[in-house]
Amino acid sequence: MNRYLHLLAGLVVLISGCDIVEEPYGPSDNGGVPPPVEGVRRRILLEDFTGHRCIYCPEAASIAQDLEEDPTIGPDLVVVALHVTDFFAGPVPPLGDGYYDNDFRTEAGTTYTNQWLPPGSGLPKGMVNRVPYNGALMLDRFAWDAAITEQLGQPALMDLWFSELTRNSSAGVVNAKVKVSVAEDLAGAEHKLVVYLLEDSIVGWQSDAFASPSEIPDYVHRHVLRDDLNSPWGDVVLTGTEAVGDTIEFALPAYTLNSGWNTEHLSLVAYVYNSATYEVMQVVEKYVP
Repeated sequence: MNRYLHLLAGLVVLISGCDIVEEPYGPSDNGGVPPPVEGVRRRILLEDFTGHRCIYCPEAASIAQDLEEDPTIGPDLVVVALHVTDFFAGPVPPLGDGYYDNDFRTEAGTTYTNQWLPPGSGLPKGMVNRVPYNGALMLDRFAWDAAITEQLGQPALMDLWFSELTRNSSAGVVNAKVKVSVAEDLAGAEHKLVVYLLEDSIVGWQSDAFASPSEIPDYVHRHVLRDDLNSPWGDVVLTGTEAVGDTIEFALPAYTLNSGWNTEHLSLVAYVYNSATYEVMQVVEKYVP
């Protein structure tokens, strides 16, 4: 295997923003140094399609929270809440009266809704690594546990981590770099990298079918997708020609934070997906310092 630990001579990197480096160095907290290339486990991305006017979405959020807290699932699970559609996620006029003033819609959420959520579909729905379960890609909340369990412990084609993540407090700018280490033969498949920005613990209105009254003014919204750092479909990070042991570094463009967001509750989620199938192959989350 030693021969795989060196870069292929003359390998040409065609990816803008990417460099191949020799060693996977990174920080030691979550999103930091991965295990050795051999035996990397595949982590799981749960994308929860939700909305603050969706009456069954709080139940789905509770299910996601229980999965995160499960000792056999939580360490390998990353949850992202995508608030989608004008009705479910948009603000309710008149604005400024404190009643559903939050606008949780995002370009990524709209893009993925148009791609995968048929018109008129109800919420909540969710995707688990964008892999179908029992023939369905968009899953009912009660299927999340089984779909996640089915993928637990699978070997990963790659690992990834944040090799750099800083925030300039005075300028309100986040800078990040991600490294991807190839663990298995990519078989010529191209893969892309997407980086989400999440805000956690946003207090605001939420409709809830099981609450009395059914509208909660101080609901705590978790894992809320605020934006992406490099577009909803991301950038090519692996062309399929890399060898086992190669490590790619990708520098994200500097990102200016919205002044209304709570910088104490921000995190970045990076994931790599197969460009042809959209399947998420690896994911990691790291909190913004």
